[in-house]
Amino acid sequence: MREIDSIKKSLADLRELAPEEPECWKTRPPLTEVAVRAIEKKLGFALPPGHRAFVREIGDGGAGFGAEITIRSLAKLTASDIARARKEFPLREKWFPPDPDSTRARREQGLRAKNKRNAVELPKGASPIDGTIPLGVPTGTHEYYQLVLRGPHAGEVWIDATGEDSGGVTPAKPAAFLALVQSFLRNERKELRGGGDVRATILAGGAKKLLASKTGSARTNLETQISDVAHELFAERGLAPTAYAGVAEAFMALGGPKERPAALAFLMAGDFARAFELAASGYAAGPDPLTRDLRFRPVHGIHLLVARAALGRSGPKLDLPTSPAKYSAGASAIPQFQEIAARLSPDAKMHLATELPPSWRTLLTR
Repeated sequence: MREIDSIKKSLADLRELAPEEPECWKTRPPLTEVAVRAIEKKLGFALPPGHRAFVREIGDGGAGFGAEITIRSLAKLTASDIARARKEFPLREKWFPPDPDSTRARREQGLRAKNKRNAVELPKGASPIDGTIPLGVPTGTHEYYQLVLRGPHAGEVWIDATGEDSGGVTPAKPAAFLALVQSFLRNERKELRGGGDVRATILAGGAKKLLASKTGSARTNLETQISDVAHELFAERGLAPTAYAGVAEAFMALGGPKERPAALAFLMAGDFARAFELAASGYAAGPDPLTRDLRFRPVHGIHLLVARAALGRSGPKLDLPTSPAKYSAGASAIPQFQEIAARLSPDAKMHLATELPPSWRTLLTR
């Protein structure tokens, strides 16, 4: 099967991309034909072709659905698992449990109880996951991945989220087992490679939304990627204001100490209000972070002077050396200061000039 070859290649790529996490991409040994037939004999029918090929050629569970889900071993099916699997899968479309409030209200009105959320009712005594076996549970969720073994949907994966608020049993996207495995591994490979996809997401201001879509180890890996790419972008210099805004939002989404470069990124984006607010909150120094000796690196005092001028505020003078060449903050601070100041309006530049020593004012005209 072409899908099997694709999955093998993806797993090999992931092991190479993440050598520090070998267990995430390790499968159990494949089952022999004799072992598979023994399981099928217990079930009373053949396994779906895609899943059968997976356990025969790749492994009896383990890696497959990405870092968040370990596929369960067929060899570890319990007697209750097998008993449920022998039943007929009752669903033909997504299903949600009855809404108790709606049912109670209809009864109080003398109407027949009706589950408005479902197109069909389950047969009496049936479970929505009859005819399935468990595959795995994503980290930090109550969503159970179930493989359908019998009926028109045999070979598909359905997600049992009845443990979540307003959850039901719905087909995965894509539903076919091998296609779903391919999709998971392809996405994991993209994330680990980082680069283009993460970079584009950051520049578009979508880092927070991307992080919100991940949990567990996948989120941890993504946080590292976003941090690395955001710092790389910031080091490039000369980005457009909108790009700096995306970098700033990425640092804010990461939170904690990462908010420090966010303040500088907001300055580079020309969002002086957010930069000043963030620096002030980081210092707990009142409304003006320049009222105290500023150690909020990499946001230096001269950077925040620009923000204060842009906001039309006045405050204490910053104790600067007579010459920019003697500024102890380092060579990078001066070019950053000039790039930030270039985003000021003419009036704000005049305001800033009044707060700078004469030799510093020449930086505003370069």
